[in-house]
Amino acid sequence: MIKFFLSNSEDLVDPNYNFLTDKHLPDRDRWRDDVYAHQIYDEPICDGIFLSGVPTSAISRRVEAAGSVQAFLHLPPNFPVMGDCGAFGYMKKDAPPYKTGDVLAIYQRHNYTYGASVDHLVDPKSSPAERQRRWDITLQNAQEFISEYCAGQFTFIPVGVAQGWDPSSYRQAVRKLVKSGYKYVAIGGVTRLHINHLKPILEEVSAVLPANVDLHLLGIARLSDLPLFRRLGVTSLNGSTPVKQATMGEYWVPGKKKYEAIRVPLALSGKLCHPEKPENETSDSETNHVKLEQTCLSLLRAYDRDEVSIDQVLKTVLRYNRLKGDTTDRRAKYEQTLQDRPWRSCPCKICRDIGIEVIIFRGNDRNRRRGFHNTWVFYRQLQTALAADS
Repeated sequence: MIKFFLSNSEDLVDPNYNFLTDKHLPDRDRWRDDVYAHQIYDEPICDGIFLSGVPTSAISRRVEAAGSVQAFLHLPPNFPVMGDCGAFGYMKKDAPPYKTGDVLAIYQRHNYTYGASVDHLVDPKSSPAERQRRWDITLQNAQEFISEYCAGQFTFIPVGVAQGWDPSSYRQAVRKLVKSGYKYVAIGGVTRLHINHLKPILEEVSAVLPANVDLHLLGIARLSDLPLFRRLGVTSLNGSTPVKQATMGEYWVPGKKKYEAIRVPLALSGKLCHPEKPENETSDSETNHVKLEQTCLSLLRAYDRDEVSIDQVLKTVLRYNRLKGDTTDRRAKYEQTLQDRPWRSCPCKICRDIGIEVIIFRGNDRNRRRGFHNTWVFYRQLQTALAADS
């Protein structure tokens, strides 16, 4: 069984957000009042949460103030949370900015379920000497991590991170991690790899991975490669693709089909464009933009009530998109979204609660909710695929 850890990037929404006025409550505090995806749904949307950059001061201070990482993330006390040091954040530094002892203490004090060793990303395009230097740093840190862990009184599960630049370097790294005593290893630096490049790495790693050692893929959550992952020993992975794709305008449904969200950006933010006078917008023009913006929103809601036609909505929304500087031809995709009205047939809580608002591309409280919906869809598909493959 492959477990899915949802990567968290401060993915919060306001439960009291007013979609008609686009306003928050006057005394709303984001960290106190807003909610995560797992708080919205009554059913699971992941097997755990993945928090990167654990030692950074911003995250560490907030978790410290909350009392535990579960409290910080508004989770039940024993809900699984995996943490790492966020190597992408310091990849341009000569060495990781964190000491092993400090990281171990943070994992323990903040009640992490799994804690990853301090790794350093390897750029495959760098010189052989630089690749080797970073590879050595990562393994030295992992050895120090497991040694101090065994010598101390820690209750979280240590995860040894392997970095590399080709299948052979990853194989050697995993072999050394297993020999050091790790029962859980993670493959890092492969987030952007196509499966044609990732497959040889996993094949080499699986050849030296004992059956009793778990294997985690850092930053990869792809359903299309699930059969391969299972065959080659992957037992967990993390990612935030469902949320990220929502912020790019995608609304997911079960299967491979994805819908384009309808863009209605805020009228008074960003660039205001005019076909004749792009550099000389007046206050009257801004007022007209606001009116057109509100007309778009009203028409979309009226369409959801079957009160206006698709053509009326498309004409107005596309005109507004052009005035806001969007030069992409979205007519066909918008028309498909409006014709199929996928939010109506979706049984998830977000779609039931806010209806057509989930398909409107506009601000955090809509876009992230669409991301939460995508995560709900992703996890259901994952469970179905795993059941079918078992």
